[in-house]
Amino acid sequence: MITLLGEHMPGWMQAFAAHQPLTYMSNAVRLLAEGHPAQLMVGHSVAAYLPASFYWTAGLIIVFAPLTVWKLRRS
Repeated sequence: MITLLGEHMPGWMQAFAAHQPLTYMSNAVRLLAEGHPAQLMVGHSVAAYLPASFYWTAGLIIVFAPLTVWKLRRS
């Protein structure tokens, strides 16, 4: 039987961990690599995780790329 790591976390921590960018990205990669067995473990299809991982990636780049350029120009 497959057990998820989050099953042993407190409820508030499960909710926090479920909505992190790395969670979406790792679930998308897991589903693309393993297919149906991973879908049974994760509970959603790749269509639920792939767009979310792209949105998180784009959002992080949009926020942190200008901050990085600004910081490098200041120093």
